[in-house]
Amino acid sequence: MLFVFPNHTLWDKIRLVDNQYVHYFQQDEHQHLNPCNCYITRSPNYNTYDKEECLKIDVGKENILLIGDSHAAQLSTAFRNALKEDQHLLEMSLSLTFPFPDPKGYDKSVQLWNYFYTEFLPKNENKINKVFISVHWLMNTYEEMNYTPKEIKQGLSQMTALFDSYGLQYYFIGQTELYQVPYRQVALKKMFNPVLDEQQFILDEGQQVNEFLKRIIPEQHYIDIYKHGEIEHNSQEMGMSYMFDKHHLSAFGASQVVDYLLRKEYL
Repeated sequence: MLFVFPNHTLWDKIRLVDNQYVHYFQQDEHQHLNPCNCYITRSPNYNTYDKEECLKIDVGKENILLIGDSHAAQLSTAFRNALKEDQHLLEMSLSLTFPFPDPKGYDKSVQLWNYFYTEFLPKNENKINKVFISVHWLMNTYEEMNYTPKEIKQGLSQMTALFDSYGLQYYFIGQTELYQVPYRQVALKKMFNPVLDEQQFILDEGQQVNEFLKRIIPEQHYIDIYKHGEIEHNSQEMGMSYMFDKHHLSAFGASQVVDYLLRKEYL
């Protein structure tokens, strides 16, 4: 049954057999996504955005801005760990909307994006050295967002045009894979069946969105990480897979993405 049904609840019992697999099941999600109160979503656990600290400019350092939704938040800790002493991170990880100049979606996120584009960015654009954008674009059909492909294209065009007008150095970190089941279940299954082809558990929607984005965003501003060959999917040392659910990177996965940015001198 376990080999036929990777999402079977019996997989949870593995943690009782061997403690080395504990990180496949237990993830300190709050610390991972929200180390500095710079991520919000519609949840009491992620309801406070510290504007003063998260958007604080350090005039003596290179200011790196990380923006997006939970896919930006998943990179927050890895960015903070990787930055040099003369670099400083600003972050806006706002879920249930897209980081467009004219957004729609979750009220709190929309209000903060409006503040960002009408007040913060015009006042500070010359103090921001680099911008990294990471978004789970497959959220477009979620409840009050309801973005059509045409609206996403329009929003992206507005973003890139505005960033270009300010002369910002910006990079979109591309869409990740989307799995049918939490990836940890595929990883555990593969431990007991090494010849398993994990590609069979990947949904096509992730690749479709990735190709859609590449047609809109200029190549020099797009970092394609979809099915990236340099990103390992499992760490025996950490006892952790590169994702902790169907599409969010774990600490292991996020650190690899940021290491890639460093190797390619994006960061």
